[in-house]
Amino acid sequence: MKIKLSTIVLITVLIIIAIVGGTKLGHQNEDTPQQTVENTDNSETTPRETSKNNVTQTSSSNQVTQETTKKGSTPIISEKLDVDEVLSNSNADYFIYIELGGGTITVYGKSVSGKYDEVIKSSPASVGLDQSTPAGIFYLKGRKEWMEIEGEGFVRYATMSDHDVSISSALYETDDGNTLIRKSYLGLGQPATGGNIYTV
Repeated sequence: MKIKLSTIVLITVLIIIAIVGGTKLGHQNEDTPQQTVENTDNSETTPRETSKNNVTQTSSSNQVTQETTKKGSTPIISEKLDVDEVLSNSNADYFIYIELGGGTITVYGKSVSGKYDEVIKSSPASVGLDQSTPAGIFYLKGRKEWMEIEGEGFVRYATMSDHDVSISSALYETDDGNTLIRKSYLGLGQPATGGNIYTV
């Protein structure tokens, strides 16, 4: 089943933005030491290749976190969030998990068991420079087909959260779908925004 991310974002009511590095969100004992992954892979992949490589069926969001965290990413530590509790009380059909340290966005669907363990789509995502994208649990509140980012350009399919962080396309020069800024698209997966989240 092929679903566009923008379609899923429309019907999603819950978004989880999580900071990933050496921390497994909501599943790690606070006494567990942090781990840093060393960069041993000098190859580069395009956003499209990264997206294809990251989409797999798993039994937990932690497995995807471990598989999609980029080698060489710096662990970013934040307060512990109880993701399991929020998800167990949610009636949403989907949730979106964003790895700030890994530069990916993963959409999970609810399986027949009632858990969010079916990967619908995984894509590269650009988050805020200098850790300007906050970590936390956010709820989606509105959508715009085009939104202007002051001094940068326009984004398409911007979905706002209750913390005024948006998820959208990469940048465009104008509100015309033929004016995609190539550098913004090719840079997906690397921090590049003032706090918002860009993806495909």
